[in-house]
Amino acid sequence: MKIINTRDFNPDTIGHDESLYVYNGLDTCITYEVLEALLSQLSPATRTTYAFSRDLQGPILDMNMRGILIDEERRRSTIDSYREDSLRIANQLNRLLREGIGFDFEISRTQKNSWPSDAKLKDLFYRVLKLPVQKRRNANGEWTETINRDALEKLEGYFYAEPIVKHLLTLRDLGKKISFLATAVDPDRRLRTSFNIAGTVTGRLASS
Repeated sequence: MKIINTRDFNPDTIGHDESLYVYNGLDTCITYEVLEALLSQLSPATRTTYAFSRDLQGPILDMNMRGILIDEERRRSTIDSYREDSLRIANQLNRLLREGIGFDFEISRTQKNSWPSDAKLKDLFYRVLKLPVQKRRNANGEWTETINRDALEKLEGYFYAEPIVKHLLTLRDLGKKISFLATAVDPDRRLRTSFNIAGTVTGRLASS
């Protein structure tokens, strides 16, 4: 057995494999120390929630390994239905913009993704409708134009923008559904994912 005092430890003095062992040990020991500190702060309600989450670990691990059996025929029909809805809403939006302000996204009926580009959306809201430009910090810490979901939800408060934003958010939601349903499955026709027991505030399972 080898004991390493990590308080005065220099990782450069050992090899790669041994440094991984030390990291694993720290990960385990520090987590246990934090657990001991947190357990004393639990109330009866939070203690029950914690116990329930621990009890779920076995079933969730089994779900992760087994996967979810996919009905391929139903999946294809659902994707086709969502794409039809997406094209219908995109055509409605095009008519609204074309006849209302002479602006056209020119979305093709054969296009699988009916979500307009960010460049066209910025042009529509900030140059054509002249609404306040929404900004966010980029990776370099600079404030730049954005037309993400937060920006659209803020722009939705403007009278002329509201119906446009509602159409766009519906298109985006449909696009996410299509993207998820099109996820590749394993040869046994099962979709395997990693479920996170404590991934949400509401208590529902999160997955990735």
